[in-house]
Amino acid sequence: IYSKLEYLAFNPTVQEELLSKFPEREDEGYYSGSRKLTRLLVQMYNSKDMRDMEIYGDNGNEYFCALQNDPLRFSNTGDLKEKARENKGAITCINDREVSGDIQVLKEIRDTLSMQSLGVLRTSIRLSALERISQNVDFASSGKMLLLDENNKLILGEESQLTRKADLLFINWNDSFKYTIDGISYQVVYQLSQKTGWKTIGIIPSGEITKSIMPLQTGTAVMLLAGLGLSLVLSLIMSYIMGRPIKNTVGALKRFSNGDFT
Repeated sequence: IYSKLEYLAFNPTVQEELLSKFPEREDEGYYSGSRKLTRLLVQMYNSKDMRDMEIYGDNGNEYFCALQNDPLRFSNTGDLKEKARENKGAITCINDREVSGDIQVLKEIRDTLSMQSLGVLRTSIRLSALERISQNVDFASSGKMLLLDENNKLILGEESQLTRKADLLFINWNDSFKYTIDGISYQVVYQLSQKTGWKTIGIIPSGEITKSIMPLQTGTAVMLLAGLGLSLVLSLIMSYIMGRPIKNTVGALKRFSNGDFT
């Protein structure tokens, strides 16, 4: 998604259309700037993961792509634009569960020559897309995954003691610790994203960890015993091979001392 936003923001067709002080109307033809820009949005749009894509042009025009015919309207659109401009061209991720129910990803579009603002590019990421990703992460059969934003508000997962004490527990870039919830011991592993400031948290029951390493422990013990047995066998063989010449020599000396010179 990041690469798609970067591609659109620096695309010459997008730049040319947004630089126009008098944007063309939609009915001015297939090759008009606005139609070309809309086709680019369609190419980048993925209905499985995205709810919509929209460009708010500083030239007064708006361009959108979605399954519905009309662009989505949010009560916090002004705030979203402002947050995008605060990052001065860097991609911004906003936890917008309370308003739109999605994750808003924004980027301020700037003129590649003068660096003046041309508008704001926005796309809504469905939470279902994040849920599908989390299901593909192996956190053992009863493990869980949480996602918190930069303010430790829940994005993905269920509220728990961990989320309520997030300000005290998740203070490093990455770490792991043991934590007890409702009498059950868990191993908690987390990673802080440098791009978004969001925290990805894995919660694994300690019993699952012990169960998963038992085959390894058993295999190690078996290999150790097999190694000891093999060492003993090799020692006996070496003792026999090395001792046989000595025994032969001792026997010959005894026969010689008894007068047997054969």
